[in-house]
Amino acid sequence: MVPMMSSSDMSAPANEFYRKLLLIVFAAFAVRVAVRYYFDSEDFWANSYSFFFELAQNIAAGKGVAYAGSAPTSFRVPIYPIFLAIVTFGHKAFLPIVLSQSLIGAGTVFFAALLAREIFGNAAAITAAIITALYPYYVVHDTALQ
Repeated sequence: MVPMMSSSDMSAPANEFYRKLLLIVFAAFAVRVAVRYYFDSEDFWANSYSFFFELAQNIAAGKGVAYAGSAPTSFRVPIYPIFLAIVTFGHKAFLPIVLSQSLIGAGTVFFAALLAREIFGNAAAITAAIITALYPYYVVHDTALQ
């Protein structure tokens, strides 16, 4: 006779998968914040695409998607400057940008894992999450002003 598995026994592998994934996502967030703090705010403002923040400041000030002294422009898609305006209220605030962009980067890790799990299974999902969490380009650029 085959022993019956209870519902708690069947959910144990799923719980273990999500526990591992949550740890990886948290680590991804922490790594992004730590790396950005290592490079500090001076580097952040000096080596970024400052025109995005200028657009964000103008949006927050109610001037629309425009550069100083010019008419509104469609030079760039306004989603990122709008995001910056919402996060910083137009102030040159380093921490809110870093935390919110690190959170989005950690979300990328989570969704990369879910996509890999759907196609290839749990082992591939954990591998994809680890690679996405630690890939140097993603770690640095997920918190850059660009």
